[in-house]
Amino acid sequence: MIIQNKQDIKIEASSLEIEMRILGAMMRSNENASIGLDLAENDDFFFSKHKIILNSIRNVFENKDQMSGELVRNNLMLNNQLNEVGGIPYLLNVESASGTSTYIEAEFEDLKRLTEKRRLITLINSAQKDLEKDVEPSKICEKIETEIKNISFKSHQPIYEIKPYTVEDLQKELSQTKEGLKTGYKNLDEMVRIPNEAITLIGGRPSHGKTTFKLNLFLNLIDQYPNQHFYFFSFEETRQQIAVKIINILSGWLFEEAKNIIQLEGYLRLGTTSFDMVERGKKKYQELVSSGRLRIVSNPFYIQQLPAIVSSLKSKIPLGAIFIDYIQKIKNKHKFGTRQLELADTSNVILETAKLYSIPIILGAQLGRDRDSKDKVKLENLRECGDLEQDSNLVLGLFNPSMEKAQDEQKQLTDRKVKLEITPLKNRNGIVNKKAILNFDRPLLKITFEEK
Repeated sequence: MIIQNKQDIKIEASSLEIEMRILGAMMRSNENASIGLDLAENDDFFFSKHKIILNSIRNVFENKDQMSGELVRNNLMLNNQLNEVGGIPYLLNVESASGTSTYIEAEFEDLKRLTEKRRLITLINSAQKDLEKDVEPSKICEKIETEIKNISFKSHQPIYEIKPYTVEDLQKELSQTKEGLKTGYKNLDEMVRIPNEAITLIGGRPSHGKTTFKLNLFLNLIDQYPNQHFYFFSFEETRQQIAVKIINILSGWLFEEAKNIIQLEGYLRLGTTSFDMVERGKKKYQELVSSGRLRIVSNPFYIQQLPAIVSSLKSKIPLGAIFIDYIQKIKNKHKFGTRQLELADTSNVILETAKLYSIPIILGAQLGRDRDSKDKVKLENLRECGDLEQDSNLVLGLFNPSMEKAQDEQKQLTDRKVKLEITPLKNRNGIVNKKAILNFDRPLLKITFEEK
């Protein structure tokens, strides 16, 4: 009697995603690398490029270096293996695949199950070949019994454990935690810091000055942290429009109160050098751009590309913070049933990016109008933002009373100088619902704080 297989049975015995998440987690820290190298066996990784990356991680770890994706890439380049693993784009995908919630021991448990499946498949195939060669069944059974002992079944026992979190662990992590960034406004700094590894959300109503406030904050951070580089991603205005506004702030020159930006654009277009204050503003802007400390980006991209962009920047420069103007304009390449679900996914990607690469991300968002409420700025007015308010560590509400009055009366605001109210609506472990009053010179787009 001849028995013949009528169909191939397909068994999933490898996972590209699991392997990427584990390697990405190992590239994030020495602790993860140590755990991974202790758990990993030679044949746990099915894909050859992942075996090469694992070996590179081992090299970096054994050199006692602080683990990072950049060092892994450098090691691969040194050994002429970068192209073998798919180049820098693939490595960036691996590095960002882990997210911040990857529990490497749990991931390894899933990986080990797949390894055991492959070993069983190899054993079954070997037994089938022996049968085809008419090997004695008793000898095949003996071989199977011997080999089966080498296959370690651990799936019913978690290979991870909850380790005690000691005072020493706490002190070590606290010593490595970066202090939040100062805003450059004394009264606001008495209440808040721009948190690292987190989202800061700046909410304001249309025409109240939220983009102007973000640009002033952007320049304040550049001024206060001279060794850091700062990026402003604009999804609403072009880089030309943003650059003119920044030069306007840096110059402090008043051409015409009602049309200052238009006049400055004309001045820059003609290339004249008549006004010293404008020339100093241009020079300062050029110095910041040439040094790499100030970057404006208005090229549209999908939110899913943000982790790779930030990873690339972090590997080349000391990245201080990223500004995004504004959240409702960011594109998401995935399709969702509702706008709320789309923004929730966008928010999650931004938060994971901030945590993964240890940077502050400062976002702009639009507040809805609530004429009947005494509290003109509140969390409930964050239009369409959904999970973003939940995901943010710091939420600053911006309110322009003069503009609000003009809008209510359907009039044009003509005052040159007005007050801005900046209120921490959410501030983890800090003061909330206390106003910081700032001065806003509207034609110059300059926001300052003056002590009484």
